[in-house]
Amino acid sequence: MKMKFRAIIGLLVSFFCLWLVLKDLKWNDVFLSFSEAKWIWTIPVIFVYGTSFLFRTWRWSSILSPIKKTNIPTLFPILCFGYLINNILPARAGEFARAFAGSKKLKISLSSVLGTIFIERITDILTFVGVMMLASSVIPQSYLPFKKGIVLVVLGFLFILSILIFLKVGKGMIWKNKKGFLPKFLDLMDRFLQGLLFLKTPIRIAIVCGLSIAVWTIELLTIMILSRAFSLDLSFFQSCALLVGIGFGVMIPAAPGYIGTYEFFAQKMLGLLGIEGATTISFVILLHVFHLTISSLLGLPYLIKLGYIPEGKSVPSPSLSS
Repeated sequence: MKMKFRAIIGLLVSFFCLWLVLKDLKWNDVFLSFSEAKWIWTIPVIFVYGTSFLFRTWRWSSILSPIKKTNIPTLFPILCFGYLINNILPARAGEFARAFAGSKKLKISLSSVLGTIFIERITDILTFVGVMMLASSVIPQSYLPFKKGIVLVVLGFLFILSILIFLKVGKGMIWKNKKGFLPKFLDLMDRFLQGLLFLKTPIRIAIVCGLSIAVWTIELLTIMILSRAFSLDLSFFQSCALLVGIGFGVMIPAAPGYIGTYEFFAQKMLGLLGIEGATTISFVILLHVFHLTISSLLGLPYLIKLGYIPEGKSVPSPSLSS
């Protein structure tokens, strides 16, 4: 019931944002923008953006390595499968689908895999803060909410990280001899927080952080390259600002694939930079299409490999305690 409610809220938010984007749009100008686009620039975008998934897989493998030694060829289709599911199902179902598939493939607990994905998102947030700081150089000084947003994200990140470390340490220090529900909960949390094991090795911390920077740099390059197709020629810092806008657009509840919220926040951020008009929305639409299409096509082979579940049969869930 809760999942259905979230899905309905997401659909309503997406519909409203999409209406805001399209209500004053002049479609003739949009079609003209597409007809005049320099499509040759879309070719490098395909290869550049596709590369980001290799770096994402490498990062996931590095976070997983203290728990289970694995490799990029094993994890790549599973990671892309998760992105595909995110594109077609609401409420970030792809994260759980990836964890389920990873748990079965690697034969480790579902909670441990979920923990590594959660740590992935934490590293993304940390890198996102860095992008926000770079973007602040081109955001008008009068736009104070954006500046405050950076501080709030940093404080939120530090708060979450401190809780995770407390739970990881507290299991052995405080509740070791207790009985009842709490030790079981902490044991489950301990497996979930196994994703933090990579923090024990400085070189692995450097690798994970470096890979996160590489992933987000590729995202920026994708924006910069595709903007040339519409003669917008966004600078590095302008691309940072747009990426921040898109980031906020995919954070809030939305329909599968972040339809509507992606376009709305991207359009508003470009508007803050003084970049408006039909060409702008044409660029944003095409950028979103590339994000959805490339990630979906990369995940499709694994979905086909899984096949279909016959009606009336269920797939056994992996144990949380293995």
